[in-house]
Amino acid sequence: MIVSFFSPYFMWAYSGAYALLQNLQALGLLSIWTGPYIDLKGTITPLSGLYFVCLIFIIILNIFSSFAFTKKVTISLIIFWITPGVLSILGISVFDPIIPDEYRVGSGNLGTSGGALINALIVFVFSWSVTTFVFHSFRTGKKTKAAFDHVWYLFGLSALAFFVSDMGINRHNEGLQSSKETLVSASDLLQSQFDTLSSYCSNEEFKFSYSALCLWVTPAQRYISNISEGGFFYETMEDKPTLDKLLGISAKVDKSELAENIQVLNQMCVVKSNLQGCIEIPLTLNLDPDLVDGDVSIYTKYLIPLQPLMPTIERYWSQTIQYAKKVKESEMAPHMRWMFFMMIAFFVGVKVANSSRELFTTRSESIYRASIKAVIKWIWILIRSLLRRLKLLFIKVKLKSNLASNSLQCRSKLLLSMLKTSLNLLNKRFKRN
Repeated sequence: MIVSFFSPYFMWAYSGAYALLQNLQALGLLSIWTGPYIDLKGTITPLSGLYFVCLIFIIILNIFSSFAFTKKVTISLIIFWITPGVLSILGISVFDPIIPDEYRVGSGNLGTSGGALINALIVFVFSWSVTTFVFHSFRTGKKTKAAFDHVWYLFGLSALAFFVSDMGINRHNEGLQSSKETLVSASDLLQSQFDTLSSYCSNEEFKFSYSALCLWVTPAQRYISNISEGGFFYETMEDKPTLDKLLGISAKVDKSELAENIQVLNQMCVVKSNLQGCIEIPLTLNLDPDLVDGDVSIYTKYLIPLQPLMPTIERYWSQTIQYAKKVKESEMAPHMRWMFFMMIAFFVGVKVANSSRELFTTRSESIYRASIKAVIKWIWILIRSLLRRLKLLFIKVKLKSNLASNSLQCRSKLLLSMLKTSLNLLNKRFKRN
């Protein structure tokens, strides 16, 4: 019977917990991961249990706060809250849990609208109950209501701007994809030239002439492959790839000798335009600084195009990071709006509590304040009683210690007198003899 009575309330809690978990997980406040695996059941079960306990507490608080009004309001609220449980005992289903067909991991998913509505209603009831309790305890008047109205209207105005504003997620996604494509294209082109250079290094004569270059090309290929393969570079790589880092990727190679080898080979592409492996860099990927000065043209060929491609990689790596952050912020926007929606529900509860005090008849005297005074008085009486008992106990202990010390003094005096008497008798006998 008890399980049947509480069944609809738990279904409310279970439905609200799903929507709550979807948003808390996206905001990074709660995790559904257990090591490398997703443990949805192990997360939703304790969360729904905690939600259920909070729901029962809010129901009790709501009934308690209704004591500020007449008995009719209190009785009506009690009937309203226990009706689902009573109907459940009678076998009448009053609520089916609102559980999504699938749980989506990550940001941008708010859960079901029914779950969001349950969360908002519970926040509303909690806010209404606390506000009614506080306002009735302190007998607040029209000035408090007018002061809150200022906060309410300003909050509503900010909510309007918050919900209407465009976060530009589509624009940021397009920019992110375009930036990634340019970055990967530049790194792929550079990687292909490194492959050509590796084939040159298989020739012993070339390897002997350009030993520094052949030692450097293998670690350089691994360094660039991190970008050309895509995926992680704009999320986990702390420092963007630069020309200086690429030239110093191998500790066995002298930078100046390496730069000289690259310059010689690129110059050979200019002198011998039909040299195998020399390529022109597309204009969209060519950011060679010498283009501005006119030292090279857009038709200049390169065997190792570090100078035109590395500035492109540096620029678009930074752009990709910026766009990725903006996309993440845009994906988080719905969850921030969800939090704002919960805050609106709280303020609505305060606003309705003010209206309820005017709509329904409130008691002339605050029963909460009287109850608090009675509790404080009872606590004070209890403390005074304990202090008195401690004082009496202290006096008794002191008297016992005094009596013990007095009896000890009497015994010692008696012993001394007996000793004196004995000594006197011994002296008298000694004198007679």
